[in-house]
Amino acid sequence: MYHPFRHLLSYFRDGDGMTMSIEPTPGGKAEWYSPAEDHMMLRPGQLQVERRCAVAHGLAHRDLGHSGVCEYPDAVRQASRAEMEADELAARRLIRLAHFIEVLCWTDDKDEAADALWVTRHYLDVRLERMYMGEQKIVREALIARGVP
Repeated sequence: MYHPFRHLLSYFRDGDGMTMSIEPTPGGKAEWYSPAEDHMMLRPGQLQVERRCAVAHGLAHRDLGHSGVCEYPDAVRQASRAEMEADELAARRLIRLAHFIEVLCWTDDKDEAADALWVTRHYLDVRLERMYMGEQKIVREALIARGVP
């Protein structure tokens, strides 16, 4: 299982300058990562599962090298693309295929599955929407092998 807080701590241990704080974020977002300052802010008052997903999302921005600088005339589209990329990487890290298959063996309710996978419904939806065809085949075959319709 991916542990975003351990991942975050690895940056602190390496002494590469990344910092984090719990404080109000711009726009009230769950997290805000500033590449210029290499600083992540987490909105206070979140549930543990929300913090887990927020840290995974912020680290995805960092690991993908998102600079926060607009490189194209359409800044809104670029920002949207960066958010989608960070969401997808965070969802892949948070929801491993083997764990996903285990949960699908006993529930087809998305909210229950998200709880069991310790993610928000948003990240479960992202993982489902962005699943590769090969992954879909693996899931389908695993469920058939286990007798799940």
